[in-house]
Amino acid sequence: LTIVDISNPSSPSIVGSIDDDTQLNGAKGLYVSGSYAYIGVEGSHRLTIVNVSNPSSPNVISSIQDTTLLAYVTNVYVSGKYAYIAVNDGDRLTIVDISNPSSPTITGSITDATQLDTAKSIHVSGKYAYVAATNADRLTIIDISNPYSPTIVSSLVDSTTLDGINGVYVSGKYAYVAAGLNHSLTIVDISDPSNPAI
Repeated sequence: LTIVDISNPSSPSIVGSIDDDTQLNGAKGLYVSGSYAYIGVEGSHRLTIVNVSNPSSPNVISSIQDTTLLAYVTNVYVSGKYAYIAVNDGDRLTIVDISNPSSPTITGSITDATQLDTAKSIHVSGKYAYVAATNADRLTIIDISNPYSPTIVSSLVDSTTLDGINGVYVSGKYAYVAAGLNHSLTIVDISDPSNPAI
């Protein structure tokens, strides 16, 4: 993990970095909230939490590993006291309680080989998680109101406009979806989470 000072956009500079061959091996997804960076580590199947309150000296404070529920993490999104994790190899969404950053715990997980096939990206808004499932060409919406038992609400599949979907961002009643194989940006109406529509 490297921290860059961008206070002068015309001359960015590196101010701090941390290297850890175990807890950051294959670092992939990243979300910063408050004094902490939450890093999805694909290579060692874990979520690692780094204290970044001192940008010149970031330090790992904890890490949670699970070769099933965190198998090949690809993306992390933090909202409130939970980290929501897209898990590539397990076709799943896993939820981690981070209320105590020094001791994160897995609370719930959902897997679906069709609707979450190769979960690649995630965005959380309100009580829903929006997951880009790359191999399935799907945007899948999950109800996360119960972090111990997330449930799939709906899934939108389109082998043309969502071909190779690998990025999602939610704003208001729309989800903005990047699809690599279709070279496209697609806007999805999610005003009714049970019935998303392009």
